Amino acid sequence: LIEKIYATVMQQWCTQITAGGEVRLEIEGISMGDAIKLKKKLALIPGVETVNGPQLDKGIATFRIVAKMTAEQMVEHLVEGEFEQMIDIGDAKLNRIQAKKK
Repeated sequence: LIEKIYATVMQQWCTQITAGGEVRLEIEGISMGDAIKLKKKLALIPGVETVNGPQLDKGIATFRIVAKMTAEQMVEHLVEGEFEQMIDIGDAKLNRIQAKKK
């Protein structure tokens, strides 16, 4: 039973890593207006299916992005073009990206 559960968990984990899933983007110091503009730009990234949020709490806007990519792959889009002018990426984990508004 334990081996079966382990195999199932590992399969789901591998699928999430390779096929993407939900990526959480947290941006410190951004206004609601700028967050809405950013949401529209995020939706245009190839591979992004939906962008939920922003949810603002204590000066941090959180987006939940459903995409066919990992957080690391999304960072590749966020460090160039218009995004580079708007936010500074501080950290990226498996499914979470932390940034600050420029």
